Amino acid sequence: MEKLMRVLLSVLLSIAAAWSQAALITWELRDVRFNDGGILTGFFVLDTESPLQPLVDRYLQVSGGDTQEFPSFEYTKSNSGALLVPTESPLEFGVSIAITGNRFRTLDLHFQSPLTAAGGPIGFLGSQSVESTGLVLVPGSEKQRFLIQGYINGIPEPSIAFLIALGVGVILAANNQHPSGALKRLWVISSSVKRLRG
Repeated sequence: MEKLMRVLLSVLLSIAAAWSQAALITWELRDVRFNDGGILTGFFVLDTESPLQPLVDRYLQVSGGDTQEFPSFEYTKSNSGALLVPTESPLEFGVSIAITGNRFRTLDLHFQSPLTAAGGPIGFLGSQSVESTGLVLVPGSEKQRFLIQGYINGIPEPSIAFLIALGVGVILAANNQHPSGALKRLWVISSSVKRLRG
């Protein structure tokens, strides 16, 4: 029974390692303001290992400032397109959406250094980081406002493999003399992880 449990544990940890290949970083916006007094808050989640779909999730909210031209708005994964473009050294993060049939709204953020798996605070290139709005296909209708302060802070998310290994270790330590009880709890944990990822 103990040998069977070791084999099952090895298989489960191998599967968990395959699941956890993504290196997710949550970047939170901190103290970000526009030149018209508007405020930008929220976060975006970046997968530093994926060259094709690096932007996993986002929630960016703008409010205040010139609300006549820039009413409060939320850029989310469900209502906006997004693109993360590597430029020479910094990175550009562009989010855009058509608000109504004839109006557009874009948010372009440029960073002082690349967004890497290390996380940490990174400033904006303020003169290049802008929010724009205007009428679609109408030259001269575009209005812009620029970022004048703020930064993003990257927080790496713990890998699933690490969390599963930690849980397995705790279960085995707690059930050192009862391998069958540990195996049952291990099955419950793996089922819960599958539901979370699905």
